[in-house]
Amino acid sequence: MFVFDPQPKEKLCYENYLLMHTGELADMLFSREELVVMLSRNIAAFELLKAQKAAAGTDRAPAFDVMEIHEQGEAVREMYAIDDLPTAELCRLLQSPETVAGAKEYAYLYSFTSSDDEETDGEGGGGGISYADLARELEDLREQMERLEQKTERYKELLQKITRVIELKDQSPDAREQQRLEMIKKRREALFALVHAADVYMMGKKKEKNNREIAESVRHALEVLALTMKHQPKLRRKVQRLVRRINQARGARPGDPHYVSLEPEGYGRSRTRAGATRSKNI
Repeated sequence: MFVFDPQPKEKLCYENYLLMHTGELADMLFSREELVVMLSRNIAAFELLKAQKAAAGTDRAPAFDVMEIHEQGEAVREMYAIDDLPTAELCRLLQSPETVAGAKEYAYLYSFTSSDDEETDGEGGGGGISYADLARELEDLREQMERLEQKTERYKELLQKITRVIELKDQSPDAREQQRLEMIKKRREALFALVHAADVYMMGKKKEKNNREIAESVRHALEVLALTMKHQPKLRRKVQRLVRRINQARGARPGDPHYVSLEPEGYGRSRTRAGATRSKNI
């Protein structure tokens, strides 16, 4: 459990920022958009505070920086789909620094449970729709990805997250209920980390069009997102939001050669039937 300093000594510090930007009257004082922005920034401030305390006494401890809070707040809003949270939950999570401390975990779980899609066990047992099918298609993709000669650290990280999802594909049919629930949690964490790694890998590469090797690696990252969305409908809105941002960065619209489309039939084991069309979407 994270312990807040009840009386932070510095006026400009992350703990005071959280104290100043939380309270019980949030729903009476702010619009929904303001609530979304505030929660996103508060989560960012809390994460920076944790990093600061973890690195206390070293030159790696992040100094208080409002601009850093705002910048990371935008990333938090995107990655944890803060816009999808009900207004009542936004207000509840903005009650105090202590409620903010659990906001990221809550938003992460909400992204898996708020969909109207019916969740079934699928082969392999639990954790979403067709988890085992997703793992098998990711195995095919991993083989292609490993053929690239030049692999950046972020690309290697993406490969590691794919491997983690694949490792969790098997579950004993005799597993007890507690074991089944633990596996579902592990799978959700692995999928969330995979989507995040794919998004992080594409940062700075969203406009890349001409470098063949980079274009191929970006296509792999897009395929990760497409396969995740195809087999795990509860992540559909999150993935679509990321792809929409890519198209905005590229200034691409439907019909443009570099417009990214995530039609499921163009990815995974169906790629052989749609390869010609799909090759343009990089």
